[in-house]
Amino acid sequence: MSIRRKGSRSITVDRVEYRWRIRKRATYDQQVFGGGLTLAVELADEPGCSLLVGLDSAHPNNLTGEPFDSITPSIVAEKIRFALAHGWQPAEDGPKFWLHLHMPQDPSRTT
Repeated sequence: MSIRRKGSRSITVDRVEYRWRIRKRATYDQQVFGGGLTLAVELADEPGCSLLVGLDSAHPNNLTGEPFDSITPSIVAEKIRFALAHGWQPAEDGPKFWLHLHMPQDPSRTT
């Protein structure tokens, strides 16, 4: 199953084009309990195995007041390279490839 094109963004990492997306609308867990974001990535032209990255950053629409981090293209590129180095094969058909990674903490942010 591929990710929706609507709302997805393009990114080129090491001369390969991918599409990535983070759900704009918070799930119940994300909204009420401050659950983390999930980043979805796949090849842009011929999607095969999707990459799902669980991030410990709260969703911007959470009701808990939990601080959240912006997910930038450089962070997405870093996660793609990490997944490729750890066995993700985006051109192959198969089940989704899951990773759970911690976001670097911003030292200027108070918790």
